[in-house]
Amino acid sequence: MTRGSDSDFVGFVFSALTTNTTHFYKVLRAIAPKPARGQANGPLDTAAAAGGDTFVLTTITADGIAFSVGDMHTGMGRLYLRRNLFSDYSYRPDKPPGYDDGDDDGDDDDGDEHASVTFKLSLDRLIICLQMFAVDAGGAAGNATNPAAGGAGVGAAAPEDASTCRMIYQGAGHPFLLVFRQPSTSLVTTCEFNTLDLDPTEPAEDDDNTGEDGALRMDLSNVALQLIIAGRVMADAVSELRAIDTEVLTLRAARASTPRFALLSHGKIGLSQFSFPEDTGGGTPLFERFMVNAPPAEEEEEGADPNPDVVVVNSYTFGQILKAQDAMALATRVSIRCDAHGYMSIQSMYELGTGTAIFIDFRFCALQDDDLTERLERLGYD
Repeated sequence: MTRGSDSDFVGFVFSALTTNTTHFYKVLRAIAPKPARGQANGPLDTAAAAGGDTFVLTTITADGIAFSVGDMHTGMGRLYLRRNLFSDYSYRPDKPPGYDDGDDDGDDDDGDEHASVTFKLSLDRLIICLQMFAVDAGGAAGNATNPAAGGAGVGAAAPEDASTCRMIYQGAGHPFLLVFRQPSTSLVTTCEFNTLDLDPTEPAEDDDNTGEDGALRMDLSNVALQLIIAGRVMADAVSELRAIDTEVLTLRAARASTPRFALLSHGKIGLSQFSFPEDTGGGTPLFERFMVNAPPAEEEEEGADPNPDVVVVNSYTFGQILKAQDAMALATRVSIRCDAHGYMSIQSMYELGTGTAIFIDFRFCALQDDDLTERLERLGYD
């Protein structure tokens, strides 16, 4: 950590300015590993829960910056901040290791939409720094609970004396910087984070199910289930499932039969079912969108019932799903999608109250038959 002038950083690959770091802090916390049940839930517990520092895959492009954690086997969380969320955003790649512009013609055009820089850094240290200099220090903390109550969003206009945070990356071999500045005092504090540069010529650690930014790919041409529901409803449901020590969670959705959407808990205390009603009790539909699609082969079968009762059933390790709980609690809406292969996306929309939103996407793999059978047998199910 150093103190000085932010004008010292003149050469950079990436620079972005935000006038409100509280939202940035909250969404990063939402993708961080969760401490075990019964432990405290502060930023220092994040590292302890994971047995050490958690490293986040950071991908920068001309359109925004993404932070991804996890892998296809344990579940993946991805936070994407579009450039329009920042009051200032500049990206000038200089082709360091970890940079891939998608072609070999030697063109250094800064406007290349496919150019990206990728590296890893400590998510835990990033979160702790933001809490120290953005939240605890009072920067934008006044609207931390309700971002819609007149607070400045990540890229919204702010009072002239509001503190700012600038993200800076000067290229391969350089640290990732957060520069906090308080105009009223001219005090500048810089936090440095060591980076691990990635070689784009090396093969990915996972198979073809993961993209270049670490995201788990879904078959969007073969979506079996898609629904949109209020974030607080899903967050409350997950809290109840956690309270009864759920170990395996089965998601069931039906096109026509009732309940249309239910979560089944398999745990040491037995089998429990959490069924969702059709409306909120006042006549307002609970689901903003609810679609269950039959497999393509069934849709094309001649003479088939045009409106069959299609049922989608997938099971997941509950500990994975729990990773998305904080994001659900922040969200106004949650979108859940499952493809025909059992891959599930839980995307939470966190509205900033400024006409903009941040999307936090978690993706999980369904338990295969052998894994599911083994887990259920351990819990005493036949």
